[in-house]
Amino acid sequence: MFVVFMSTALMASAYDFVSGGIYYNITSSTNMTAAVTYYSKTNNTYSGTVTIPEKVTYNGKTYYVTSIGESAFVGCTGLKGVNFASQRTTSIGNYAFQGCNGITSFVIPPHITSIGNGVFNGCYGMTGLVIEESETTLSLGYNSNLGKGMFYDCPLYSVFIGRPLSYDTRDTFGYSPFALIGSLVKAHFGNPVTRIGSYLFSGCTSLKTLVYNSQCKPTTVGEYAFWGCTSLTESDIILPESVRTFEEGAFKHCTSLLNYTIPNHVTTVGNYAFSYCDRLKTIVITPSVMSIGNFAFNGCVALTGVTIEESETTLSLGYNSNLGKGMFYDCPLYSVFIGRPLSYDTRDAFGYSPFALNPNLIKSRLGKKLSSVPNNLFYGCTYLDEVISCAVTPPTANTNCFTNYDAKLYVPKNSVTAYKNANVWKNFSSITGVEIGDDDDPVIPGSVFGDINGDGIVDVLDVVVLISIVLNN
Repeated sequence: MFVVFMSTALMASAYDFVSGGIYYNITSSTNMTAAVTYYSKTNNTYSGTVTIPEKVTYNGKTYYVTSIGESAFVGCTGLKGVNFASQRTTSIGNYAFQGCNGITSFVIPPHITSIGNGVFNGCYGMTGLVIEESETTLSLGYNSNLGKGMFYDCPLYSVFIGRPLSYDTRDTFGYSPFALIGSLVKAHFGNPVTRIGSYLFSGCTSLKTLVYNSQCKPTTVGEYAFWGCTSLTESDIILPESVRTFEEGAFKHCTSLLNYTIPNHVTTVGNYAFSYCDRLKTIVITPSVMSIGNFAFNGCVALTGVTIEESETTLSLGYNSNLGKGMFYDCPLYSVFIGRPLSYDTRDAFGYSPFALNPNLIKSRLGKKLSSVPNNLFYGCTYLDEVISCAVTPPTANTNCFTNYDAKLYVPKNSVTAYKNANVWKNFSSITGVEIGDDDDPVIPGSVFGDINGDGIVDVLDVVVLISIVLNN
């Protein structure tokens, strides 16, 4: 008798009243507010599209509907969606739509400011999500699976993010609402978005399309925002000109990147930003970039070309995770262009030079604005064969810049004597100048003999190389 009585009491207390086929609990008799709730967790009856009204009447009193309560629609497999007619509804409680696998798309209106944990668990039919535009931050909970974000169970194909988002970032993937959703292909950002959040699309292996509204001006790509987005190519990473910062790990493990130019509005590239992009072949560092953090290119085992575009501003470079190794130590560099002054830690044995001890480096070109060659820059680059200087006046060379005595230095026309007289180049066994082009043009190695590519044979390959050199100058 006692057990039966308790069970009946619990069922009776599941809701306070019903109006228009919707069940409600009174949340405040003082403020006259109510929350949508369920008839029974084990026998919930909602189906079709449910419209949430602004207010309801019970026993002659009017109550404003301010929330969808915990588990309100749990297990409603016939539910297709919810229409938020009430502007007063601001929150959705834990597990509110759990198991509603009949929902194919969902719209979160601007007046919703918080959504609890497990709200969309088991929504296996949801492929579309729209978070409508608002200046107000939307607080999001997480999925009940450890370390998974709110929409982890949903096979989302596209999302529209129209406002700032807040979620727990303490776990491995930061409980990002979209992390690890392998079906997600398209993400569209609305105007109020000022930041691409940390971990936002981590592990979204199918993500290909990024779209921004015309006035959307995010300033930051958050830490690990695109980590493991293995389908993203350089043509897919479209960023507004407002973006200034790539935070730590922003593009880590983006294995479809082949040739990437850092946009000429980004100023800061964080630690691990491109680490383990293992198909990345070339990287262009534009003049706007002021600093690149530690380990930024760790594991970039296909990177053969680095271009640091010309600028008079010093570029600060971090180091590799291997003790005493420079930034590009993991990369099988073949050629580099250095067009600006560089700054890096010089306390270790080889000064954490970005290019020191790279056994694959063959060719280096120094830009016109480089007035000084930093310490240890090419220390231990035993196969360095050619150094082309574009400057008419020889730059100052510091300690252990070059340690390959067989390398050749090529200089501009009419500057050969100045370079030969500059004692800073004493490590080179010969200095070759070729009269071709204007005084401030770089030299074309070997062209005085007609053999451009250095293979000892004058043929069509020399023409191809010559065209490439001319176009790049």
